[in-house]
Amino acid sequence: MVFGLLRWLVTVAIFVALAVWLARNPGMVSVQWLGWRADTNVPFLLILLVLSVGLVFWLYGMFRRIVSLPSTVGSWMERRRLREGVAALGYGYAAALAGDAVGLRRAVRTARRDLGSDSAVLFLSAQSAEIAGDHAAAANILAGLLDVPEVRPAALKSLARMAGRSGHHAEQKRLAQEAFDLNPRLDWAASMLLECQVRDHDWEGALSTAELGQKLGVLEWRQSVSAVSAFRTAYAEILLERGDTSAARRNARKAMRQDRHFLPAVLTLVRVLGREGAPVKAMSLIRDVWPDMAHPALATAFLELCAREPELQRVARVKTLADRAPSHPESAFLLATVSLEAKLWGQARSALEGLHRNGLEDPRLASLMALIEEDEKKDSAKAALWLRRAAQWSLGRSPDPTPVSARAWLYSVFLTSAPASLSALPAPHPETGDEADRKTPAPGDISLP
Repeated sequence: MVFGLLRWLVTVAIFVALAVWLARNPGMVSVQWLGWRADTNVPFLLILLVLSVGLVFWLYGMFRRIVSLPSTVGSWMERRRLREGVAALGYGYAAALAGDAVGLRRAVRTARRDLGSDSAVLFLSAQSAEIAGDHAAAANILAGLLDVPEVRPAALKSLARMAGRSGHHAEQKRLAQEAFDLNPRLDWAASMLLECQVRDHDWEGALSTAELGQKLGVLEWRQSVSAVSAFRTAYAEILLERGDTSAARRNARKAMRQDRHFLPAVLTLVRVLGREGAPVKAMSLIRDVWPDMAHPALATAFLELCAREPELQRVARVKTLADRAPSHPESAFLLATVSLEAKLWGQARSALEGLHRNGLEDPRLASLMALIEEDEKKDSAKAALWLRRAAQWSLGRSPDPTPVSARAWLYSVFLTSAPASLSALPAPHPETGDEADRKTPAPGDISLP
């Protein structure tokens, strides 16, 4: 601001000095032209020249404005159409999000009038056709937009979503894979592709997708379990079913390293070790994780692993396991189960009565107490009383939400329903011959008569 004021003062000073100089040196000018003669002084002539030049420039500017008036009006109208078209696009996308089919059609008409066949207008037209139920028209428009790089991901998403709603899951998977290959950071593409792979039991492909998605940070599920651990465990389960125990063991160990508290990963590794004839290692693994994740499935697996051992030796093994988490109800159930098999009535009763005093109302507690009353004291009346309690405690009891199969957990996340065959996996057992006879059901397998 100071420099601007100084520049203005300097300019004024120059003009004042020039005016003073001209006033002191007026001079005379005489012009003769076509029989006319004009005599004047120099300052007046200079002023006349300046005014003449200014008039010429003003006339030239007016002429240019008159000549360019049509193009100016056209440019103004074009800018107005552009503003209205862009506004219509905004209203249209808002209507699409709200599901307002009438407002969307109105916005599409305005956008088409003002913007023509712009790719954004065509995409909005496809949205309008989809909301109106004309999926064929929407698909045709979107297919034509696949060659436009700026809207190709959005077109793929819409096409994949329509394919899924129509039940064309193979086409949905192809489109989701194409979008994921185009840009692996697209969260919707990763989630939709994983959903398709889970539905198709493509666990190896799902594991690859989940690993890349987690690496890029596009998979942010709220579940506490690691996504990659779940898919790796599911892949290990499939490998175990195929008989590839070596690969199953490697994947199960990696899954445990990623999330050591994911129960299906532990159960899968236990099953693998049992299948490979290493029950001692499997039981050691269960003992290591028992304090943090005591669960009926682990208890059943432990009993299966030591099923061929003498009864008292089994009791000693179970006692060692139960001492790892002495206050956990599953430790008491497991100890009571093997004690009943060994006819150690007092030890079984002591373990269960502690749970009863603590107010635990578990059907397994009542069922085991009924077995004790029936086998030890031959008291059918008390046994019947405990069975009635078991039936009462079973009413309204919610199932254990802890997954025992990675595939069941993934089905619940992506498809909201798991096949019945995956709700509980068979317990691990060493392949050393025929299974020993069992006299008492395992802690997780007790059922009422």
